[in-house]
Amino acid sequence: MWVGYSFFILLIAAILYRNSRQKSRSVNVFKQALIKLEATQSQLIAQKSALNKAKNSKSVFWRT
Repeated sequence: MWVGYSFFILLIAAILYRNSRQKSRSVNVFKQALIKLEATQSQLIAQKSALNKAKNSKSVFWRT
């Protein structure tokens, strides 16, 4: 009888361990994607700023 209970406990422990590892992997993938998105956002903000500066300098140049 105790063999059945032991097997059941080991099965539950194995499932919980597997789920924990899967969650850890998912969190790591999410963090990597977030880092890439933040880098892309920074690049886009820098490009937008550069374009606005270029646009403003062109408009100043053409006004004179």
